[in-house]
Order: sequence, then structure tokens, then C-alpha cells
Amino acid sequence: MIWGKQCALILFFFIAINAKGQKKWDGEAGDSLWHSAKNWFPDGVPGPTDDVLIDNSKLSDSYKVLIGSGDSIHIHSFRVNPFDTHQIIVEITSANTLPIALYIQSGSKDIVLEKNAVFINHTGASTGNIFSLNGSIYISNGGKYIHKTIRGNSYIISKLEVDSGSRKGIIEFDVPGTAGYTLSLSGRKFGSLVLSANESSKKSYSGNGSNKLTIEGDLIINENASFTSTISNIVQVNGDLTVSGLCMLNPGTADTIGRSFVLGGDSSKIQIKGGFRTGINFNQFILGSYTNRLRSNLVLDNGSIVLNNKAQVYLDTFYLKSRREIAIMKHVLIETANKIGISKDTNLGTLRTPVLNFEDSFQVIYTGNENHFTGENLPTKIKSLSKTGSGKLLLSNSLEVIDTLRLTQGNVKSDSIKKLTFSGRYLSANENSFIDGIIQCNVQTDGQALFPVGKNNQYAPVWMNCKAGESIQVEYVDSASQYSGQKMEFPVKTVSQLEYWKITSVLSNSSDSVRTIILGTKSKNTINNNTYVVRLNDSLHWEMLPMLSNNPVPYTVGAKINLTSTIYTTGTIQQVALANNSFLLSVFYNNRGNILKWTFDSNEHTKLYIIQGSNDGKNFLSIDSIKPLLNQLSFIYTYQLEKNEHYFQFFRIKAIQMNNIEVFSNIVLYKPEIGSCKLYPNPCA
Repeated sequence: MIWGKQCALILFFFIAINAKGQKKWDGEAGDSLWHSAKNWFPDGVPGPTDDVLIDNSKLSDSYKVLIGSGDSIHIHSFRVNPFDTHQIIVEITSANTLPIALYIQSGSKDIVLEKNAVFINHTGASTGNIFSLNGSIYISNGGKYIHKTIRGNSYIISKLEVDSGSRKGIIEFDVPGTAGYTLSLSGRKFGSLVLSANESSKKSYSGNGSNKLTIEGDLIINENASFTSTISNIVQVNGDLTVSGLCMLNPGTADTIGRSFVLGGDSSKIQIKGGFRTGINFNQFILGSYTNRLRSNLVLDNGSIVLNNKAQVYLDTFYLKSRREIAIMKHVLIETANKIGISKDTNLGTLRTPVLNFEDSFQVIYTGNENHFTGENLPTKIKSLSKTGSGKLLLSNSLEVIDTLRLTQGNVKSDSIKKLTFSGRYLSANENSFIDGIIQCNVQTDGQALFPVGKNNQYAPVWMNCKAGESIQVEYVDSASQYSGQKMEFPVKTVSQLEYWKITSVLSNSSDSVRTIILGTKSKNTINNNTYVVRLNDSLHWEMLPMLSNNPVPYTVGAKINLTSTIYTTGTIQQVALANNSFLLSVFYNNRGNILKWTFDSNEHTKLYIIQGSNDGKNFLSIDSIKPLLNQLSFIYTYQLEKNEHYFQFFRIKAIQMNNIEVFSNIVLYKPEIGSCKLYPNPCA
């Protein structure tokens, strides 16, 4: 029985000793001092078993907590968590001269600084690490630790815990005095690192070593601060690089391995307002983040600039410059608004270097709102070209796009000397962005191909059914001066004097096959049932092409054609007065050849049908005649064309009525390679 009471007493004592409590800041003492008992809830200065939480549950405003002179602080854990937009500052003041001001023993996250929490280490100690921690320091995104003391930093940096939730947590060095200050960088990992000179007029920071330095967030060097790294390994920043002071990357030894600066995160911005220097042993500045945005020029004294695989680099009007080389790896995308483009001149354009290397998978977006050039150093073959700025893009050389051509805003000027060729699978354009002049399409898949041509402010696209392997060139001209005065074949009456398309079959495996063509004419507001596609034939006469039924593109003119290299435009045809009764002629095909088929509403008043053919649509010859079936109001007649009768291209039926009046059907134009077209449908049908 006595033994049981002793066990219970020991167990109670053990629990009491190890029980943890929570202390919150309420600031009732009004002096902001940590060591004032009334500033805490419950009252009393926190002790070794207390988890300290400094937040806005008791005070609703921003405030400051001061750790001044007094005994060292022993607590279990420490967390600062402001609510909303409030800021809470905890500062070890210069009045505190203890070598160890703060002992925290949780063993996990000993110090946690949440968003808008600021911890300032302004200790006046001449020795010591200031902190003694069993666990880590966790600075959440938006939190900050500021080192305002000449005391060392190796211990503090070694305790940093960095993950996705703390990559934008800041550790800032703002060390007083004019003497240089050494940072522990070799093999270290930071969230975001900031170097400042607010405590002195100028401050120089340095770091060395042979192991990789990783900054998961941003590297910021503020005005009047300078940073020199002699690390012989890689310095990697996965966030933004901002230099308002001076950044010097000067590896202490030469080698082809390491000794490079890498941007390697999801998104990075580069802004160099101050100085950026690279020493003779520096190897590469690697733009390796998924997106890299320049907010200033990037110039290297030594070393190469490398745009890593799949990197997207948004330059705006700024440029990259290397005295050694710029290397562009696979699937890199560059966006630029520089008017010179990608120049061969080492002092002009977007990429300034004596040696510029590209992969075929290079992609470029031009965003300039003024007229600008692609650049003399742009490869003659690239993966994709996009145009988003309102200025006109002028080709510096002929260019082939092998995957994607995306035109959103502003035109691309192309001509027979500096020509744009599209050999890809995706092409888009609109009335605000198209090819001004000429484009060649090397067709990759069967189907309808778009030729997005136009001139100045006039978008005049061509859609054409094409076969894989064909190469077709289309040029739009907003003038008729090159073809005025040519003769017209019946039934063409007039030809447009506003515009024409010059279509050339560069390579075709199916030039004899029938295909559809659709012209986006500038006179779309005047398109009617008498508007047709016409072209110059081999005899340099304008011929009409059969109209495309069920044209899917509004305000355009379509036709069925067998492709020939010539000039195409629009025209009208001659109208013929027809009888006020339905007299319809059509052509269809069976295994013996072509058959004429017609019906006539006045069949009972007809004594003879005469089948007629013509080669010019004007002079018709009689082929044969058929007597009608009498006493039939309407009847369907058919006539099988013999081989010698296929010589004709135009057909019609003449009906001789009982009163000897002659009535004619519509005329049908028939060509074996393109089929048939009714030229003059009876208006009463």
C-alpha cells in the first residue's frame, strides 16, 4: 500500500514537471518588455515548459515586443502569428549583451515566424550565437528575420528550415559598421536572402566555399550593399534576382564544372539597377526557371548566358549580352519587343554576343507596338512564331516555321525575297493580324488549309482543301494593274478591279484532283448570287469556276477547282432571260458516263426537245432531239452523253412548243475534273 502511494506521487510529480503551458502576449504592462510579467496571459514571464504564442488574439493592432537586458529566456517553443495585415515585431535590443539570449528546446520548429512577423536580432553581445535551439527556425512566406548585429551567422543559417511554405520567408542581413561581413553560404539553403546597408552608408558582404548555395526564393541586394561570392560551385536562385547595389560572382578557382549562377524555379524576375559583375573564372549564367522575366538588361563581363531547356524568357525591350556566347537549348521561348530583333551586331538587338547557338525547336514571340525586325541572327527555321504587338513585323531573312504560327495583333510583312514559309500543324490569324503579302504552306495533313494573307489593313484570307505533302504559295495584291485588259470567256461579264490572289503550286501530288477554294474578298459587303470565283486560264482569258454550294465561311466566295498556278479573283457573269416556267437541267454520272436530266412544267405544250452543246457558252450546236411524252404535265427526261459528245463543256435543252416558240433551260457547265455547275437557274424554280 505504501509502495502504491509512492508510485502515484512520483507519477504526479513527473507529469507536473513535464506539463507544457501556453503563454500569450496581452501587453497589459504597456512597456513592450518581454520580462514584464503583466504583458503575458496568464500573468507571468514564460518559462521552460511554455509554448509562447504572440498574436492578435489579445491586441488587435500592430505592436512590438522588446527583449532587452535581463536573464536569458528559456521556453519550449516560440511562434509569432499576426492576424490579417497587422505586423508584429519582436526585437532583441542592443541592451541585451548575453551570449545566449534565447534558449528554445522543442526539438522541432523552435522558432516560427508567420506572415507579417518580424524578428530583429539587434543584440549588443560581443560573443556567442545568441540562440540555443534543439530544433529549427521556420520563416513562413511573408515572415522575416533581420540580422542587425556583428555577431556571426553560421549557427542561425544552419538552423533554417526551408520548404515550399517558407521559400518566400526572408532572412535579411543589415549589419552595422563599415567593415566587411562574411556570410556562411557554402552548402547552405535559404528561403529568400536580402542584403542591406540601412545601418551604415555602405556595406560589403562576402561568401566562399566549394559546396552549392541554394536560395529557394529571392536574392535581393539593396542599394549601397555589395555582395561578392567566390564559391566554386553553383549559386542557384529559384525566385527573383534584384540588384540595386553590386553583385560580384568571382569563383576563386578555374574549372568547367560549377562556378555558375542558375535561375531554376517556376518563375523568376531579373532586375539589375546597380552593378552585376562576373570574374574570369565564372562559367555560365543559366536562365533555367520555367518563366524568366527581365526588368532590366543582363550583361556579363565574363562567362556565357544559357537559356536552359524549355525555359520561357520574356525580355520586353531589354537585352541579354555576353562577350563569350549565348546558347539557346531545346524548346526555349523568347518574347521580345526590341525593334532590332535578334541581331548579329554585338551592340544591337535582343541577344548581343559574338557567338549565338540555337536549336530548331526555338520559339519566339514578337510584342513590339512599333515596326520591328525579326533580326539578322534569327535562325532560318524555328519551331513557332507568335505576333502579339500592334507594330508590323518585318522579316530580316526568309523564315520557315515548323510547328505553330499564331498571329494575334499586328501584321507580318513577307515577300518573294524574304518569304515566310509555314510547315507546321497549327496556324491562327484574324483581321488584326495576318501575313502582309506572301506565304508558302508546306501542308502536313489532309484537310482545309488557311492562307492568312492580306495587305495593309485588309485581311483577305484563302481557305483551300489540300493534301499532305503539297507545297502551295499564296500572295495577295490589292490592285488590278497586273491583269487589266485581259479577255473574258463566256459567261464571265466583269472581273474585280480591286484585288487578286496569285496562287502557285510549288509542289503538288494531286494537281488534277478537284478541291474547294474560298476567297475572303475585301468587297464582302457586295457579294451576291452573281459573284463567282474567276481565274486566268492557259490562254490568258478569264474563266468562271463552279460555285461552291454550302460555303461554310460567311461573306466569302467559294468554288470547286483543279489547282493551277495563276491569278484568282472574283467576277460576275452574264444574266439570261428565261421563261416564267420551271425548266431545270442537271448532270449526273453513271457507269456508262454522264447523263443529262431535265424537267419542264410546260411539257404538254411541247412538241420537241433539242439537246445542245457548246465550248464557249455562246455558240450552241444541236446534239440530238427527243419527242416529249404527250398528255403529261411534267416528266423527267434523261439523255446519255456519248463519248464524242463529252467534247462540249456547256449544255442546254431547247424546247419547241406547239406555237413554235423556243424556250431554253438553264445552262450547265461541266468539266470532268471539277464536276458540274448550274449557271442560270430558272428564277421561277
